[in-house]
Formats: sequence, structure tokens, C-alpha cells
Amino acid sequence: MPQIFISYTHVKPDEDLAAELSAFLENNGFDVFLDSKIRLGQNWVEQIDVQLRNSTHFVPLLSAASIKSDMVRREIAIAYKLKKADKITILPVRLSVSEELPYELGAYLDLIQYIVWRPGESFNRICRAILDAARGGSAISGATGSRSAAFAAPELERLTLRTQVLTRGAILGRAGRRLVLHLSQSWGGLKTRSALLDNILRWQIPTSPKFNPILAT
Repeated sequence: MPQIFISYTHVKPDEDLAAELSAFLENNGFDVFLDSKIRLGQNWVEQIDVQLRNSTHFVPLLSAASIKSDMVRREIAIAYKLKKADKITILPVRLSVSEELPYELGAYLDLIQYIVWRPGESFNRICRAILDAARGGSAISGATGSRSAAFAAPELERLTLRTQVLTRGAILGRAGRRLVLHLSQSWGGLKTRSALLDNILRWQIPTSPKFNPILAT
């Protein structure tokens, strides 16, 4: 049976949405993992890792609190590696988070479509959208995931220079990003940074995937 891993922090409304989403998905035939299900005496970190690797879908609830949580960041990093191996589908939910994600999280999630919950709204729309996606009705994994009315189309920022920089920077790794950031501080903004990354990629990784040169101005 498919298992859905919900990543969240224990603050409101995050934990309320996590509880309601968990109950809704379980009532519709899915196994759901929440960290509250870890039993007394179990190794907490080990159980998180095991359950992530046993899951078919990963639902990070991204809020002002959760994007600062070390554990949530760690879970997202693991899920991203599993996604690259086609072992898990990531279905992000943003809880009133409209600003840019922190650099590290943006590198993992900026190219993945997400759904937004806003204060005062019931959780029903979110629950149904996640259920539909988990059943295969809204394939949103990866940068080319098909769009659904339930899920927000990526904002224009996702096709801007920042996203191009994030994607290239993720491939280059920490050392490459630091080099480019250092050089571009003197030579200009994101446009210069993106061009630098392109040149370094062509030199360092000649067989790297081609990037779509769609850059917003």
C-alpha cells in the first residue's frame, strides 16, 4: 500500500493540517507517517529515515516555522535524493509562505509545483488535492510535472534568473556556488551569475543536461 510521509513542525496551523490531512488520506486507503507515530524507546532519527525510504510520496508543509527547522530541512534533503532516484514524489504545501525559500530549500523545491493554503481557509481543498496527486491525478514531480488546477502553476519567478542560478548551482556544489557568488558580487547581479555558472558547467561538466535559456528580464 502506498505510504505518504508528512513533514511538518509542531506549531499551529502546521500540526492541525498534518493531523487532518493524515486522517483524510488514511480514510481513503493510504498509509500515512507522522513523527507522532514513533513509539516510545524507538530511535527517532533512524525511524524518520526508514519511513522516508518506505514512502511513495513526501508532503512537506512549508511554513515560516518549518523552513527554519533543522529536521524538516533534513527530511527535504533526503526526499530530494530519493526523488532523483525516482523513488518518491514530492508534493509541497505552502502555508502562507509567498517569499523566496532559503537558498538550500530553494535548490531542492523551486522547480516543483506546489499548492498554497491561506489563513482562514479550510483544509479540505488541500486534502483533496494531495489525495488526487497521490492517486496519480496530478503528476507534479520534477520541473516538467504536468499542471493541475488544484496546484498553483509556478510563479514567474520560477523561470527567472534566480531559478536558473539555483539549478546550476545545485549541480556545481558548494565550492562552485561560492566561486560564482564571490565573482558576481563585483561583476553584477543574477544575470552575470547565471552566465558564469553556464560557462563553468560547460567547462566542468561537458555532458551535463542542456538548460532552457528562458531568462526573464
